[in-house]
Amino acid sequence: MLLAEPLGREVGLYIKNLLNKDVQIVNERGSCVASSLPSDIGKKTVLPEFAEELSSPRQYEVDGQSKTIVPLRYQNKNVAFILFNEDSQEIKNYSMLIKSFAELLIQQHYENNKPVLDPTDLFVIELFDNYNPNDRLKYEAEARVLGYDLLKNRIAISIHLDGFWENCLLDLDQASFERDQVIKNWKRNLEQSVNSFFTKNADLLIAYVGNNRFVIFKSVEGSDEESIKKMLKKSYKSIFEPLKNHRVKNITVAFGNAYSGIDGLIRARREADLTLELGQRMWGENQSYHLGELGLLSILGIFQLSSYQVEKR
Repeated sequence: MLLAEPLGREVGLYIKNLLNKDVQIVNERGSCVASSLPSDIGKKTVLPEFAEELSSPRQYEVDGQSKTIVPLRYQNKNVAFILFNEDSQEIKNYSMLIKSFAELLIQQHYENNKPVLDPTDLFVIELFDNYNPNDRLKYEAEARVLGYDLLKNRIAISIHLDGFWENCLLDLDQASFERDQVIKNWKRNLEQSVNSFFTKNADLLIAYVGNNRFVIFKSVEGSDEESIKKMLKKSYKSIFEPLKNHRVKNITVAFGNAYSGIDGLIRARREADLTLELGQRMWGENQSYHLGELGLLSILGIFQLSSYQVEKR
């Protein structure tokens, strides 16, 4: 989730009034969203390697110059960083106060602008984030109520719509019901686009799972799984390119293998998410990635998934 520019400016103004210090606020990708120098806005900043895992203010050096970085977290993830070009005692004294205020501002902003999710979205999010094998029967019952047959093998297709949250949902003048309709429209368009290429089997489960991400669980029953994978890979431009517009200019897709049951849905999505993350890091956006093409990385990823499942048990 990228920090919105108006929010970055508000945080920057607070710091300016408190400390009268030059400061940069960059999003998780290192793009400057607010600065004491207007010419910095939009420029890329190279973040230190430890930034992604950072949870508290830290001093570091770049080319012999001392700096301070303050991570801003939302939902246990860093969404932005405050950068000071010094590590003075004054900054050390106030860094935690600044961090607490900025994170409260971010939380209030995003919580107030969240769309209302439908039952399918909530089911998939809950299943992925909080699943306990002891509650399998509960999740199976919920799936039946939603009309999904868990006996069918399904491939999870993880879809990243770059800019969806910022450009389509995060509009202070947009009512919450309008945000809900935006999500519904995108789900409908994704469903129609995928099913236009797989006309023999239109059985799929599609959910918006937050930020810029949708996931489709497509049934492969009555079809050759490998053929469907090849089609998803080969026909990326035909299936997904037409969905792009001035608000969403980059769409990246990833998928793994087909599985059945509640545990299968979880494993299928974890494979798809892992493939998406690795594919984007290695080769970039606007492509379709399959777990099997990652080579050794796919083996390491599967091992990671297995370890995760053991821990959950």
